[in-house]
Amino acid sequence: MSDVRAAARGLLTRDGRYLLLEADFDAGTRYVLPGGGVDFGETHAETVEREVREETGLDVDAGAVVDAYTFTVEYGGGAHHVSSVVLACEAGAEAVDVTGNVDDEPLVGHVWATPADARELPLADGLPESLFADADIARER
Repeated sequence: MSDVRAAARGLLTRDGRYLLLEADFDAGTRYVLPGGGVDFGETHAETVEREVREETGLDVDAGAVVDAYTFTVEYGGGAHHVSSVVLACEAGAEAVDVTGNVDDEPLVGHVWATPADARELPLADGLPESLFADADIARER
């Protein structure tokens, strides 16, 4: 079975660094932005706020759309085409906690990465390196 899925992800910044979640997939460790599938009737902003809270314990206010990307992934016995919108979010000083993740995703840790560090990490399928272009962009978002 194959399907198309709408998703939304948060580009969380704190002191010029981005929050990336470490996930243990069958293909190895990959770094992802917090976020996930849009539920019926939900806006992209509501999805980001819900998913960030579920995956990290952080409460954020989702801001402007900063990027969008698509990718195809295999799981659950089928191919899934995912169209993901990325929204800017400013993170406060609260600690990130991926252990309370309610969706049973393979999250095992997190990093606050500089733009240069983010580009060197093994990013998840479809996540564009261009999101992490330079420090000036991190401050503007």
